[in-house]
Amino acid sequence: MNTSLFLPALLILHLTGLTIMAGTTIVDFTVFKTFWKHFDDNTEKSKGILAGTSKSSTLIGIGAALLVITGIGMMALTHGVFGEQLWFRIKIGIVLVLMLNGIFLEGSKAKSYE
Repeated sequence: MNTSLFLPALLILHLTGLTIMAGTTIVDFTVFKTFWKHFDDNTEKSKGILAGTSKSSTLIGIGAALLVITGIGMMALTHGVFGEQLWFRIKIGIVLVLMLNGIFLEGSKAKSYE
């Protein structure tokens, strides 16, 4: 199989997933910070701001799924050549910590405001 076309395409999709996930996370953080600024003063406005962040977790999930799927695809195409390198193992550890943080943070955030 000719990997010369698939590997760059997977890399572009991988970077697209990273951009979607990171960008949405930054926007979500900024909006959530704004929510807390208005929470004490204007409860109705803060509820509207919080409702605006409800779609961001979906985009973060799409970006994360794209990252994982394309990452697995690139590892399959390269026969796992990067898997033995230290930087890759550190990256996977960081990704797992971020995913667990997102799962537990989103779960606690949803429970505390219902």
